[in-house]
Amino acid sequence: MFLGPFIWILVTAGVVIGFIYLFRSRGGGPPKLGSSTTPRDILDERFARGEIDEKEYNDRKRTLES
Repeated sequence: MFLGPFIWILVTAGVVIGFIYLFRSRGGGPPKLGSSTTPRDILDERFARGEIDEKEYNDRKRTLES
């Protein structure tokens, strides 16, 4: 009788952890580069990560817009 609620809490926690694991393993994280990503999105991401400087960013942005 005393262990019943304790076991129920453990089972519930196990189910929640299982769902979290499933969600993460199926790609439920941030969006990844794919077919729906535009060249401008990729350019913005590269600039945000610091891979390119502001001058290169602006040059490439102008090229994409023309």
